[in-house]
Amino acid sequence: MKVSPRQTVIALYAAIFAGGVALSALVIHQGSIAVSATRGLVERDVRLLKTLETFKAEVVAIEPIAYENYVFRDRAFFRERKRNNEEAIAGGLQTLRTAFPGNDRLAQIEMQYPPIKSLVGQLDEALHDRPDPARARGLLRDITTLCIQINGNAEQLASAVREEVVRRGTRAEEDIARIYAWVIAFSAALLGVALVGGYFARAYLAEGVARRRLAMFPARNPSPVFSLGADGSIAYANPGAIDMVRRLGVEVQGAQALFPADLPQRLAALKASGARQESWQYEAHGRTLDCRVHHL
Repeated sequence: MKVSPRQTVIALYAAIFAGGVALSALVIHQGSIAVSATRGLVERDVRLLKTLETFKAEVVAIEPIAYENYVFRDRAFFRERKRNNEEAIAGGLQTLRTAFPGNDRLAQIEMQYPPIKSLVGQLDEALHDRPDPARARGLLRDITTLCIQINGNAEQLASAVREEVVRRGTRAEEDIARIYAWVIAFSAALLGVALVGGYFARAYLAEGVARRRLAMFPARNPSPVFSLGADGSIAYANPGAIDMVRRLGVEVQGAQALFPADLPQRLAALKASGARQESWQYEAHGRTLDCRVHHL
């Protein structure tokens, strides 16, 4: 089946529209994925890293609090700092439980922290209730060791979060790069379609000009030219046909009077014969008319 330039142009623009819709859907989908990754980075990972750093700082602060008590022996100041430190660590642990449910590293931290609290309490006792400098120094060493272990586990949690940050960032970059690639590919395809469409549009316009020029031929032909229906009805009559009607004086009957009475039968016979054209001669209004019929 031959496809006309007009159909080709319509198909090309339909393809452009469909491609634009598909590109929009893909951009929305990939954009939502990139937004989701970025939202997780901002709303969870960054806050979690901040919580972990604060928690580690509070764990590290246990040692200075213990050493200050050992050096200055200010029990009231020590107990106030100890209480604030324990509240901060308890809040951090609660946040970490929510963020890392069932995590082994967090379980180790929760197992290691109560002994530190116990050691700090024993240190206070060894310094104030029953002074024992040697025991106090041993307790300080144990407190330092446990603090290092807790911070090591906390650092492992922070490393896991940092890896998740890198993974989310990489995924967001890949999604955005994929969107760029699709946009570039669609733009290139659009340029190609525009060039092809321009070619066919020009061909279609040229064909239209040719058809209009051809349509001028019967209008300017001085001889009568008609377009007839299968039943013999007149669909078009050029100015030459109208002039013949006037010259023969059959304006009242109209142009149909120029044809033989058996016109429908003749047209049917022409169609049935399979011939493309036929010549007729017949009498009409005192004249012998020569008619050439083309079956289109």
